[in-house]
Amino acid sequence: MPYTAADVLALKRETMLGAYYWGEENSWHPEHTSPIATAWAYGLLQELGATEAADKAELYLWDKRPGGYWRNTYESAQVLMQLMPRLNLTEKMEPVLELQVFGQTHLYTELPIRKPVGLPQAEVALKNVGNTPLYLSASTERWLDAPEAAGTDFTIRTRFAGDKQVLKRGEAIQLIAHVEVKKAAEYVMVEIPIPAGCTYEDKNRHWTEMHREYYRDRVVIFCRRLPEGEHQFTLNLQPRFAGTYTLNPAQVSLMYFPTFFGRSGMRQVEIR
Repeated sequence: MPYTAADVLALKRETMLGAYYWGEENSWHPEHTSPIATAWAYGLLQELGATEAADKAELYLWDKRPGGYWRNTYESAQVLMQLMPRLNLTEKMEPVLELQVFGQTHLYTELPIRKPVGLPQAEVALKNVGNTPLYLSASTERWLDAPEAAGTDFTIRTRFAGDKQVLKRGEAIQLIAHVEVKKAAEYVMVEIPIPAGCTYEDKNRHWTEMHREYYRDRVVIFCRRLPEGEHQFTLNLQPRFAGTYTLNPAQVSLMYFPTFFGRSGMRQVEIR
């Protein structure tokens, strides 16, 4: 049965960093796992001459080796059968960043790097001249006096259990954060501020999370991977002091690429 690159691409899904994949990410069925399905799609795209799309599928395959390997021997064999014929095994695989600033060229193989480039009007050119994928993130920071809800990659909102608007001193309450992930994301950080009049009832952690850090004013949650869809995080709080307090915006972002983010708005909380 004839097929085209468009037929293959019609079934693709996309990660937040732009890699293409096929199959189910959480499936344990050998033929349905995303690395195997993506490897097959990668081979088809190469045969059909869709090299740009194939490169994005290859990016996903390399990204799916968090510990330096795929999940099992069968998965590794299926992926390598597709990748190896197109790899130059005589070359050392390493990323090489070429940086041009003020007419001077610099090459870097030890990554990541942080380098000031001087004046704001400096012309900077960056190019990956190595033979492996290389990620680049560029961002600026500024202070917002009245931040509003924002973000296209994630959405996040917080509420108190029972949708309570007024909290009672001494009565434990859950602060719930609802996170929507628009595309599958890895190394995600969720920051949930708490009102100044509250302390922690306990310091729990859900098994799906890698780690939680409890600070006086907020909780920071680290997740290795969040699949596309809805996710919920809860904090157990103890209101202590009466008054009206500001609940700062909650935020969810990629740890290493913070320009991919979502933020809730700022609001007031009353404790009686």
